[in-house]
Amino acid sequence: MKWTRTVAAAATAVMMAGMMTACGGSGGNGGSGPALQSRSLPEKLEGSTIRVLAYDGWQEEHADIRQDLKDWYGVSVEYTVHNWQELKKKLSVDLAANITYDMAPVGADLVMNKLCQPVTQYFDLSDPIFADLKRISDSMTFGGELYGAPSVPNPEVIIYNKDLIENLGYDAPLKLYNEGKWNWDSFKSLATSLSKEKTSGGEEITAFSSWDTRVLLTANDTGLIRWQNEKYALNLADSKLREALNYFKELCTTGAFTSWQGWSGADFQLGNSAMIVDRFGNKTHFVSDLAFNWDFVPVPTGYSGSEDVTPGTVALYGVPVGSTNPSGGAAYAYLFCKQDYERRKEYLAGYLTPEQIGRFESLYPKITREFDIIGLANTDQLIWDIADGADVTSTLEAYKTKWQSELDTYTAALPK
Repeated sequence: MKWTRTVAAAATAVMMAGMMTACGGSGGNGGSGPALQSRSLPEKLEGSTIRVLAYDGWQEEHADIRQDLKDWYGVSVEYTVHNWQELKKKLSVDLAANITYDMAPVGADLVMNKLCQPVTQYFDLSDPIFADLKRISDSMTFGGELYGAPSVPNPEVIIYNKDLIENLGYDAPLKLYNEGKWNWDSFKSLATSLSKEKTSGGEEITAFSSWDTRVLLTANDTGLIRWQNEKYALNLADSKLREALNYFKELCTTGAFTSWQGWSGADFQLGNSAMIVDRFGNKTHFVSDLAFNWDFVPVPTGYSGSEDVTPGTVALYGVPVGSTNPSGGAAYAYLFCKQDYERRKEYLAGYLTPEQIGRFESLYPKITREFDIIGLANTDQLIWDIADGADVTSTLEAYKTKWQSELDTYTAALPK
C-alpha cells in the first residue's frame, strides 16, 4: 500500500485576539483609563514594560492589547519572536543566560522544567471566557497552583465531502450522528467502502486522512500516558490504548486510511478525499472556497470511549520564572485569551452556519489534554510502524524503557 506522509506532526495553533470590558476610573503605573471590571486584571503592575516571548504575527494581531495596556497602565510591550518549534528552547536558553520574560506560551513540560511560575493569584477562572475550560485549567494545576491560563480551545472534527458521499449512495456522517449511529463501526464501514469507490471523474478516493491520528486514542478515552495518583504514568498496558491502536491498524489494512494529509487539506479541496480531520477557529478556512457541499461531525467515540470526551488542542499562557513584571505578563495573557474568545465567534461566523457554530462550540467542554500533555519522543514513528503492519503489543514494548525514563524525569520535576 502506498502511504502519503505530507505532515507528520502538528503545532499547537496559536491565534488569540479580543477586547475587554471596562468602565470609568484610573489605571496604575502613571497611566489613566477605565477601572477594569475583570478580576483577572490588577489595579497596578510591577513594571513599565511587559516582555513577551511571542510567535510570529503577534505584533500585528495584538495592536489593541498593546494600546489598552498603554492606556490603562502606561506600559509598553516588547516582543522576542520565534516560531513554535523553537520557542520553548529559546525560553530555556534565555533563562539560563538571565534573559527574562513576563509572558509566554506554556505547557506542563515547562512547569516540570521549572521554567514558569504559578499564576493562580492573577486569573479569575469564573470569568466567562474560561467557562468551558475547567478540564484544561485542571490539567495545568499542580500542587494546588495554576500555571497557565487556557485560551479558547480547538476541537478536532471530521470534515467530509457531502456531495461525494451522498452521490455514491451512502448516508452522510451527520445523518448517522443525528440518528445516534455515528461510532467506530459505522465510521470504519463507511471509510472502507469509500476507499473502493472512484470519483465521477474516475479518480481514486482517499476515504479518510488526518495529520494527527492520535485523535483516535482520545476518542477511546486513552493515551500513551495518564495522570494518576498525582503523577504521570506510562499507559502502554491499557487495554483501551491497544484497542485504539489495533483499530487504527485495521483502518490501514482495509485501505480506509492511507494518508497523513496536512492542514491545507489539498487533496480534500480537489474533491478526491471523503473525510479529513481538521479544526476551525482561524480567521479564514479552506472550507470557504470549496466547490462542493460539506459538513462536519465530531470524531466518533471509540468502543471503550466516552461521549463526554473529544480530541482537540488549546493554547495556554503564563508567566516565566524570573519575570520582573508578573502581573503585567498575566494581564497581557488575560487580554490575549479574552481577545481570542471574542474573535473566535466572529471568525466562525465567516464560514459556519449558526447551527454549525453551536455544534462546534458544544464540543469545547469535552476537550481534554490529559492524554497528550507531555510530548513523548518518537510517537509519530510509533504510529507509522503500526500503520505499516507492526504488531501493536511488541511495538509498544519496544518504546517502553525510553518513555519510562522520560516520564521519571518529568515527574521528578513536578511542583509538590
